[in-house]
Amino acid sequence: MRRIEKDYWPKPEKNVALLNEQTMMPMKTNRLASPSALSPHAPTHLRVPLAARWICAALLALAQCVLGAAPPNDQCSGAIPLVFGPYLDPVTHAMKTGSATATGDPLPVCQASFGKGVWYYITSRLDAVMMIDTCGSGFDTVVQAYTGSCGALTPLACNNDDGSECSGIRASIYFRVTTGQPCWVLAGGLAGASGDLTIRARLGQVNPTAASPYTRVAITNVGGMILANVRITYGDSCGTIKKWGTAVRSGTDFIADAECLRMLGYGCAAVLVTKTNTYQLGRLAPGNYSFAWRNFGAFVISTNFTVAGTRFDAASTYSGGVFRGRLYCPAGERQVIERSTNFVTWTPVATNSTGASPFNFTNTTALPRAFYRARIVP
Repeated sequence: MRRIEKDYWPKPEKNVALLNEQTMMPMKTNRLASPSALSPHAPTHLRVPLAARWICAALLALAQCVLGAAPPNDQCSGAIPLVFGPYLDPVTHAMKTGSATATGDPLPVCQASFGKGVWYYITSRLDAVMMIDTCGSGFDTVVQAYTGSCGALTPLACNNDDGSECSGIRASIYFRVTTGQPCWVLAGGLAGASGDLTIRARLGQVNPTAASPYTRVAITNVGGMILANVRITYGDSCGTIKKWGTAVRSGTDFIADAECLRMLGYGCAAVLVTKTNTYQLGRLAPGNYSFAWRNFGAFVISTNFTVAGTRFDAASTYSGGVFRGRLYCPAGERQVIERSTNFVTWTPVATNSTGASPFNFTNTTALPRAFYRARIVP
């Protein structure tokens, strides 16, 4: 026990704080410890006016700024958790990334020129679609999501510019997650850019997942072009289309892969909202076909349809120099009727401008022997 003179310990005074001489941080109380409470290794304490407490704290913050101390989530092991509330509302975190480093960070798969990344950690509470965006940030961002663990990360999604949630230089991504799946998010700057980072996480559920009166498909023929019209009706304003995709043909089958979902959390107005899209299947030869619509890879609705062939009615007649004909064609397919005597020169005699079927026409300058054909017009 070190010997301390009794008169060394003054009485407590107002507006006086204790400052630890080793850490230079103010003590929690301005009461002075008694000499008997000290161990041989206990730090001594200095008596400092209370106003100096704030001066010391400011000087410490300034020193950290000058020295460029890295943020706590500079490494994967220090990732800041983004936790969804009980109603799964979006969760947001904002910070400055000027002192972040690239030490130990993997390069995003979509952008090799990357630096000053910071880490976040999210665990989904249900099977859903996770959306991450930096739309409110003040610099050119890059975002990469992983699953796995810090020592064994597997890439999920990556974006540099013009992402799913906002256009321009602020990155955003979305990807499927399962209940309890860990997700790590690395957010940084293009070519080491830094500044005010605002990262937001949202959840949505795949919707629709099955055929219903609110999800329909209809096949139409417009001028010979076969179209598949898909209509989705949501019960509130949270229905979101990430992408409609295109119809891909395999033989006589067409498959369209879309990504549609319903956002989770508050803020959805209780109104019916209808989303529609038209897929062009092309000008198809007569025959039987099928069209299937999938959402996030799962079949939702399908339909079979037939494309009728174009033909002249055998009951067409010629009498007194007048030819009366009847043409059957796919509904909505516009046709021009042409006549020839030698299969070389063809003369238009009538036009089915509305795509009606059957289409009746008359040629008052008909010859006793002639050939007629129907040609699709745009």
